[in-house]
Amino acid sequence: ATRESLERVLAAAPRDRPSEAHTENGSHVFVVPVTLGDWIDDAPDGSRNWSQIAIELAGDLPPSTYRAAGDFCATLASIAAEFHARWQFTNRQSELREVTELASIAHHAGSTLDLGQVAAIVANEGRRYLGECDRLSLFTVNGRQARLAATSGLDRVDRRSRAVADMQQLATKCLRWNAPLVFGESRDDTPPELADLLAPYADRHDVRHLVLVPIELAQRESESPTLGLLLAEQFTATPIAHDRVQELATAVAPAMHAAMTLGRIPFAQTLTKLSVLSQPKSLTKLVLAIAVVAAIAAALVSVRRPFRIRATGELVPVARSHVFAPHDGIVERVAVEHGSLVDKGDVLLVLTDPELDLAESGLAGERATLMSGLSALRSTRLGLASDRENNVERYRLSAEEATIEQKLTSLTEREKLLAAQRESLTVRSPRAGRVLTWQVADQLARRPVERGQALLLVADTTAGWELHIDVPDDRIGYVQQAIADEQLAIDYQLATDDEHYSRATLVSLAERATESEDSLGNMHTTVELVATPDEAASDETKAELQLAPLRPGGSLRARLDCGERSLGFVLFHELGRKVRDWWTL
Repeated sequence: ATRESLERVLAAAPRDRPSEAHTENGSHVFVVPVTLGDWIDDAPDGSRNWSQIAIELAGDLPPSTYRAAGDFCATLASIAAEFHARWQFTNRQSELREVTELASIAHHAGSTLDLGQVAAIVANEGRRYLGECDRLSLFTVNGRQARLAATSGLDRVDRRSRAVADMQQLATKCLRWNAPLVFGESRDDTPPELADLLAPYADRHDVRHLVLVPIELAQRESESPTLGLLLAEQFTATPIAHDRVQELATAVAPAMHAAMTLGRIPFAQTLTKLSVLSQPKSLTKLVLAIAVVAAIAAALVSVRRPFRIRATGELVPVARSHVFAPHDGIVERVAVEHGSLVDKGDVLLVLTDPELDLAESGLAGERATLMSGLSALRSTRLGLASDRENNVERYRLSAEEATIEQKLTSLTEREKLLAAQRESLTVRSPRAGRVLTWQVADQLARRPVERGQALLLVADTTAGWELHIDVPDDRIGYVQQAIADEQLAIDYQLATDDEHYSRATLVSLAERATESEDSLGNMHTTVELVATPDEAASDETKAELQLAPLRPGGSLRARLDCGERSLGFVLFHELGRKVRDWWTL
């Protein structure tokens, strides 16, 4: 059949059901409409039957061939309808994502009245929305001048750069067009006047595609002033979707207008956020919130609570002695271990001093030499004949013998001094008690020590205990005030007892602060407070005190009760102190 006759058959075929027809030359035509109604319930009437599928067969074929052709057309139409429905659904999803993203940008830009923040939001989020765009810049318009407000990817605009100056000059020149401008690699379709305006900038900055769109409000009046300009640039051959740039400009125009008009009012942004409180529901919530805050403030001022300072310390015997190294040397032998019971004068350590060994060896050699010389003199003197000629020699030998004897006497005194030093290298216990130093052999055996170095701690653990509490220097003022007001109460808890606190009595407070370093290398300034456990301690605490000699350190936690203060002071005094220190710096 001819094209004209086939078109007449298709035009005459019904749009809502399959049909058959014959052309002028006798051929048989099957026509099946592609209907979207089975796939899209809300498809408009114009798109329900959007196409037709036709098969033309010769007119002299068997009936079975015509039936097979009709079934084939129906199947093909069903497949085409499903494909088109899915294609439309995909397009609608893509459009919905674009509209949602554009609405998100407009909402984010409208959440502030700061023009700089609005420009930064539009430039950065707008470039992501455009997709194929290397740089998006926003200009504000003041009269006949365009000023760059923000550029995507930059935190601030450098007004002294050549690129910024060229962009502002281009935007200012394009203001008079008051219409979207599109410029690409193909410049044949670009008006000469526009090409002369945009080409120098594009060539200087290697811009392949450029779209410049004015930002205007929806025209409610005859004329709408230009609020700003959007400049989208692409440095590759991929063109920019100028219609999306126009959509972006339209979406952000209200936010630009609000920032340029309301943003100039002092405290406008704060007042905008507070305007929601004028609604009845919000006003009720505000009154309730004020009442709750007032009640909390009153409770913080009027309610009295104990003010306690937390500190740490250690359990120390009252009768204790530190053993120090009498001389420089090396620990040769350790005679005790942790927990050993000793009496006064018992050997604790034995030191060896290489220099002392060398000095003793030298004195021994010197003595041997002097004794050998003395024996030789005496033998020579006794061998001389007793005549007048040998008297002079005898007198000389006697004088030399006396000199050697005098040297021997001096040598004996030096040997006594070295023997005393040797004896002092044997370190003895200064008192009867128990060795409290932990891992004595591991810490001292075969190790060098210096004179005055603390080696061991020996204490009489039956004579009572003291609490040495390290109070932070910045809280010692509260403790001193409580002592002056006779309100200080000391409670302590041994590290091995997490349940019971016992009372202690203040003995003394150090006059000076000391600095110490913790295991992490942090320096702390503390003041030492000494207290003694009260007799009315709990049974658990008494049991721990009995076992305390077997434990090194005897660490404890202390709670210093400094009287009652307001609840607000108890909860927030640390914050107040930090604010005060920051303010006074």
